[in-house]
Amino acid sequence: AMSNELFKEIFGNVSWQVEPNNKQKDVRYFSTGNYMLKPSEFYYEYATGGKIGYTKDAGYTMVTTASKDNMDMIAVVMNCEKSEDRYTSTRKMFDYGFSHYKTVVLDGNDIGTKELEIYSGRYLWAKATFSVDVSFNVLLPSDKDDASVSYDIEVKDEKDPDLINAYVVLYLDGERIGEAK
Repeated sequence: AMSNELFKEIFGNVSWQVEPNNKQKDVRYFSTGNYMLKPSEFYYEYATGGKIGYTKDAGYTMVTTASKDNMDMIAVVMNCEKSEDRYTSTRKMFDYGFSHYKTVVLDGNDIGTKELEIYSGRYLWAKATFSVDVSFNVLLPSDKDDASVSYDIEVKDEKDPDLINAYVVLYLDGERIGEAK
């Protein structure tokens, strides 16, 4: 949902108004109940959206998003005994995440290209060039720097013209950490 810009805007609203309609003749004003988003003792400067809740079975609950230094996080807390517990628990999770991790951006243009010939049996069927035209955000422990990340283009199913695909493979200190088609 957070990749939908309209949802993000609505989720991050602190207050809003609803114009008169066929059911209500007056303008109505609403305000979020999430105190991490507005001036209060629980305000969190990096919070970007949130929704609070309470049921007898689930206790006090909250979903909150936060963004800092090109890193977005989502915290979900449930079954809190007191309303304020959801705020303190969420702050602890965000503070831990932002202090122990960071995001580095790998420019797709820096990854390069991979060229190969594709054969069908013994005959050259096609030549292919795989390249990357998007950037990657890579989550790293905060004690690592950009130099600890390396990458390669890996081709899978290169002997089958119908299934051939290329992947960017990411490594952290030489250890494979992920891939993207």
